[in-house]
Amino acid sequence: MRIEFLLFITITAVSSVLSVTYYLLNSYLSRKRNTPKEKSEGLTPQDATIVITVFNESVEHLKRAIASVRDQVSEIIVVGDGVEQPYLSMCRDEGVTFLSTGIHSGKRKAMALGVSKVKTKVVVFMDGDMIPESDAIGNIMKEYSPRVGGVGGNITFDTMDGKFVSYASQFIERSKEIIQRSMKHFGSVMLIDGGFGSYRMDVVGKYITSPEFYDFKIQGNIPYYGGGDDADLTSYIIGKGYVATKSFEARVTTLPKDSIKSYMKQNIRWSRTGWRTFFKSLRNGSLKKANKFYKFEQIFTYTLPIVFLVVILLKGLIFLEVLHFRGFIPAIFSMIGFHFHGHISNLDILYRLSTTSSAVASMVFAGSVATRTLKNRLKTLAYGSIGAGILFIATIYALFTYNKA
Repeated sequence: MRIEFLLFITITAVSSVLSVTYYLLNSYLSRKRNTPKEKSEGLTPQDATIVITVFNESVEHLKRAIASVRDQVSEIIVVGDGVEQPYLSMCRDEGVTFLSTGIHSGKRKAMALGVSKVKTKVVVFMDGDMIPESDAIGNIMKEYSPRVGGVGGNITFDTMDGKFVSYASQFIERSKEIIQRSMKHFGSVMLIDGGFGSYRMDVVGKYITSPEFYDFKIQGNIPYYGGGDDADLTSYIIGKGYVATKSFEARVTTLPKDSIKSYMKQNIRWSRTGWRTFFKSLRNGSLKKANKFYKFEQIFTYTLPIVFLVVILLKGLIFLEVLHFRGFIPAIFSMIGFHFHGHISNLDILYRLSTTSSAVASMVFAGSVATRTLKNRLKTLAYGSIGAGILFIATIYALFTYNKA
């Protein structure tokens, strides 16, 4: 037997065991009720300031965002990333603070400027197209205990337009929710989403206003304006020994991208940030300070695409070899199963068992995603599976280009 056959089946079997464990464990834990490990610190919405950074956001969307949180927090600060109008006039009309960085310097510089004016215990970063529910900030604040350094909200995508991108985005977000719910049982979640995330000022204040954060450069010399602040801050507070968690009752609705092209670009940008943060957490030791389940989720998430890529390449190699020696029909057949010496071998049984169990486990996981989807579940699952494929391609592409801006 050629080595590529044995290698292919071995990798398939091992990855299948890990995948089954991953899908079933996340599906099971996501259904269990999360109970707070420590008593709430008693912070209220008045202990929070919202910072919204804007560059090219819709004024109408921003107005709606401000209106949704106006009565929930102590203060709202809008920071223009090198822009003033029409945001300055709108903020004056709405009675909220407006600041400008003067020149376009990226989201991180705008965040730093906003944070420099925050006087409350907690800062909430919110995108200008987010619409939190009326109790969102209150639910965020309930999660704070002395060991919690940051709390994120539960983001959902508006699917009213019925477009593919809307349902694909919703599917990915609900998949992330399943994983984050599971991780919360053990401590920190993987990401406090930058669209609606809060942090303790005494933990992140000095860091955000330092050049290390706001003057972030790729490879040490390429200025980066593409964000990644949420992954950076999540990793930072975990590295400092605090818990990064989420309030799944703090529901926030946002708009999806308007085209498949922009959806793809967004996923590539997010994936690059994910890879950079993952490698950074390995280098600086912040991953070591996280709990074991967090480590499992992180390592599995970032090794799975590589394993899938290797499996695809090995399967392609096998197909080409069989095509060369035995013809097209046997080559097609080799993509389904392995038959040696005219009968079904033990390796073929192992292969089929591995792929079948992985498929069943992934279907269970998809069922868990469906339970978190309130509307058009079948459409969300159908479009979401395609969206997941796009995300896989974006993740692999990002791996080989993660040092690009």
